[in-house]
Amino acid sequence: MIKKIFPLFLLCLFFSCSSPSNTEEPVVESSLQASPSSVSLQDNSATQTTLTISASGSWHVRSDKDWCTVSPAQGTSSAKQITVTLELNASKESRDANVTIELIGESKSISVKITQPGREGYTYQQTNSSAPKGMQSNACAIMQSIYAGWCLGNTLESDGGDWYTGPNVEMETTWGNPMTTEAMIKGVKAAGFNAVRIPVRWYNHADANMNVSAEWMARVKAVVDYAINNGMYVMLNSHHDKWYDRMVPGQFVEVEVDSKLNSLWTQIATTFKDYDEHLLFAGTNEVITVENGTENWGTPNAANLAIQNKFNQVFVDAVRATGGNNSWRVLVVQSYAADPQNGINGFVKPTDTVNDRLMLEVHYYQPWNYCSENSSDNRYYWGAEFSSYSPFCNSGESDVTTMFDNLQATFVDKGLPVVMGEYGAVRHAKASNLSKADESRAYYLEYVVREAKNHGFATFVWDNNVYNAEGECFGFLNRNNGMKPFVQSAIDGIMKGASAGKYPY
Repeated sequence: MIKKIFPLFLLCLFFSCSSPSNTEEPVVESSLQASPSSVSLQDNSATQTTLTISASGSWHVRSDKDWCTVSPAQGTSSAKQITVTLELNASKESRDANVTIELIGESKSISVKITQPGREGYTYQQTNSSAPKGMQSNACAIMQSIYAGWCLGNTLESDGGDWYTGPNVEMETTWGNPMTTEAMIKGVKAAGFNAVRIPVRWYNHADANMNVSAEWMARVKAVVDYAINNGMYVMLNSHHDKWYDRMVPGQFVEVEVDSKLNSLWTQIATTFKDYDEHLLFAGTNEVITVENGTENWGTPNAANLAIQNKFNQVFVDAVRATGGNNSWRVLVVQSYAADPQNGINGFVKPTDTVNDRLMLEVHYYQPWNYCSENSSDNRYYWGAEFSSYSPFCNSGESDVTTMFDNLQATFVDKGLPVVMGEYGAVRHAKASNLSKADESRAYYLEYVVREAKNHGFATFVWDNNVYNAEGECFGFLNRNNGMKPFVQSAIDGIMKGASAGKYPY
């Protein structure tokens, strides 16, 4: 019996030991890799980089910072490239983001550190000794010399209207303002401003080929001289010239417009050829499209941006071709609609025959529902200190600083000073607490001017001499009453900001 039982025992033992190994799944170790394992970018620009992910299963990826985004957000086991998109770093400090990849359903994850440096300031050359006497200051030096600027608004850019039959040179009165006098400009200077922006409409004083009348050119020259003779800086522009700055799709012939713009600026530059560096030229104003009879202030398309950039180049080329001091004159070029964000998104710096003699112009009326009274959502108080008053504007100090940071990082730190050719805020006479509304307005003006200067911008407040009326009441100095301030606190705010701000050159 023993001999029979023992083989049976061995047989059972064999099957009990070997049977589980025939049914068990092979063990596959999960894997997850990313290449490169870290990324250090070269500069602070908005940019993209790629990561290659290799994983044994499905995965998803995320970034821990809003300024760093990833796409696609998930994938399968096959090797896959993802795109990491980074916004411009407007801060002086470097920053890090962690891009984390995780295997779905497992605890395995890895992180890739993305390092983006902060912005570095541009080393500006203040002067150029090769330039003739009186023209040696580069754009940054001119900018530093502009303490506070003022706009002669609603005057030389007035259109006269179909009803007007008076003298050509008196057309500047047709929007309700008196003829400009040297006493007015002296009043501007006495208020603390040392620079004047002179907007001019040219086409209604010219023939079909944009040959400007000698009478009108002489009148513009006289107003320019009021400021120049009083030691002030002047920025002379083309303003409300609707033959180019209100583009109608389908009716806009770019070649013809470029030719007329070249002709216009050739005449202006020739007239002022011998003026020294106190005179700056600004090529356009707020170029936009008109569609179905409505002005379109929305986001421009690529073609619109290209047209504005071409205008800037035509302007620079025309002025430089006249020679003399114009070979060295500081020229001001614009973003589309003079909008800051359009500048950041689509401005292309024109080529020039001389270095460091260009400025970029933008306008700043932000937030519009506070700065004007033409909004459907008017707000009368601005700034953290005034948040208990209603209606309060939620867009505050940080929004101004963020926009200015981006402008500085995009332009000033790359060698192109910025001029805020227009800014301002109306007096909110309907506010329930007018004294607090006036304090808030003064604070807004102070904050904008100070921050602008700190970021490398000159400022020109828009003054149309309109006060206590509906709409855009941007009156600051009363031209009908000896240039006395309409509201002293507003002028005080501007001057306080100009005094506190320091150019970063």
